[in-house]
Amino acid sequence: MPQDRLSGAEAEEFGHEFGRRVAAAIGAEMLGTSSNECLLNGELVVIKCARLHCRTVGVTDKMMERIRAVLGVFEQDGGSYAVWRLSVERYIQLSRHRIPDGGATTAGQQGMVNFSDFEREGEFVATVRP
Repeated sequence: MPQDRLSGAEAEEFGHEFGRRVAAAIGAEMLGTSSNECLLNGELVVIKCARLHCRTVGVTDKMMERIRAVLGVFEQDGGSYAVWRLSVERYIQLSRHRIPDGGATTAGQQGMVNFSDFEREGEFVATVRP
């Protein structure tokens, strides 16, 4: 079912709240309160969270200009969350809504990547339980 304004706001709130818990669990240092950008092992990354029935995460083109990797956090059956890492370069290559020449998404858009891409091409980081 597509998101509407209310469900989108709820998802954003969940992502910010849960992203902070994930950061603490994996030893990342949060850098502010307006996004889930953090330092993990000296690398600037962003944490993007998805519940069980949402199998994609999105990162804006502006954020992709700053970060080195995306941590996709996906809920699993049973309530645990799998944390996967993709370099920003690979994330851009795999994302939908890219401009045809292989560049980043157009201004204001999000490049969306599926859980299956993280699982197939990413690096497993951890399993987190709330």
